[in-house]
Amino acid sequence: MTEVVSSYVTEKFSSQISEFGITPSKIFRNLTPDELVESAASRKEGVINSTGSLSVNTGKYTGRSPDDRFIVLDEITKNTID
Repeated sequence: MTEVVSSYVTEKFSSQISEFGITPSKIFRNLTPDELVESAASRKEGVINSTGSLSVNTGKYTGRSPDDRFIVLDEITKNTID
């Protein structure tokens, strides 16, 4: 049984995630910024720093490398990109 933590979970939303085989034990959806911060801090996903902001450690490998570029070859790009 899924526990709904937010009142913004509709029957349509529930059926859509079920179609993908997603069966969460809790659903947090459309939370306010304050609710998001409180939720993350209570699950020890981050800490509230001295300014009141949520601070998280995202790990060693974050962001994208500027050298990682992918171009899709299709009818639009085949004659315009070298």
